[in-house]
Amino acid sequence: MTSLAAGLEAELEGEGVPPELLTMSAADIRQRNALLQQEISFMVRESDRYRSEMRGLVAKAAENKEKIKLNKVLPYLVANVVEVRTA
Repeated sequence: MTSLAAGLEAELEGEGVPPELLTMSAADIRQRNALLQQEISFMVRESDRYRSEMRGLVAKAAENKEKIKLNKVLPYLVANVVEVRTA
């Protein structure tokens, strides 16, 4: 190994570059980079899907809370109407 390569290797190791990456060829590094990009893309899509699903569930929960409010109020209104009609 030349002194330039040794110096570069020492510099990269200080930055947290894995040692196996230093021994890989350029093609292997490109392939690994492509795999990581695919994995990142997949994770972003999954994250978006979960976010969308969560928005739907939050909307459904809000709708159900509104229905519960209406169901709590409705029996009193019906009871009052019945009382007015019978009176």
